[in-house]
Amino acid sequence: MATPAKKTAKKKKKKKKTAKKNKLARKRGEKLSAVDLKRVQRAEEMFDDGLVLFRSRKYDQALERWHGAMEYDPYNTKVLSGLGSLLTLINRGEDARRLFGIAAELEPEVGDHRFNLGQCWLEEGHYKNALTCLLQARQLDPRNGMIHLTIGRTLLASGERDEAVNCLEYTFEKHKQTPGAGLMLGDIAHDEGRPDDARSWYEQEIERFPNEPGAYKNLGIVFMEHSNTKEAIDLLEVAAKLDEGDKESRQLIERLRAL
Repeated sequence: MATPAKKTAKKKKKKKKTAKKNKLARKRGEKLSAVDLKRVQRAEEMFDDGLVLFRSRKYDQALERWHGAMEYDPYNTKVLSGLGSLLTLINRGEDARRLFGIAAELEPEVGDHRFNLGQCWLEEGHYKNALTCLLQARQLDPRNGMIHLTIGRTLLASGERDEAVNCLEYTFEKHKQTPGAGLMLGDIAHDEGRPDDARSWYEQEIERFPNEPGAYKNLGIVFMEHSNTKEAIDLLEVAAKLDEGDKESRQLIERLRAL
């Protein structure tokens, strides 16, 4: 006679097998049975509920809803991606990477899955794996500027400075709606002791993205380092206003005012 634990394990195995079959059926355009269709619909409903909670920053409740959705349809890529994004946010990167990997296997033609997977590898410091995924994502979705930007970040983190600069300059030139490339190029110039170049990149970033705080702060630091106190304070105040959590800018302002 089967024990309760064995019965539960069999039920879970059957659910996963059914869900995988449903996923393949949907991809082939086949009809689902009435019971299977109800499970798929229930997963979609729970995903939508979780999305509302996620956007309201009720992460624990969103996590519960999306885990519930996976019980009904563990091969729903929307659920996998949403849950992976939430797990990334709460510093459970390895769990997120596993889910993004499943999504990428189920839908190898979707660039976002490879992009998400690449970002997980990047955050874990596995630059070779990150770059492989990101290059695949770029091939699938070449118009996505964030993919290009993240490739630049990965190259820079792995010590490929010249390739990173080329990638970031390309991103800044060709993907004008994607913030961050000018900021990163300014940081590279600043770290290499080229303040004029750093200032130029920061100013270009500000001109293109006037609501991004990072360039204001870093440009303010450049002015501070060259004893332009008033200009530095003005820029740091803008940065602190745009980013209420920016303690560093506020501390620098206090230090400059005390001079």
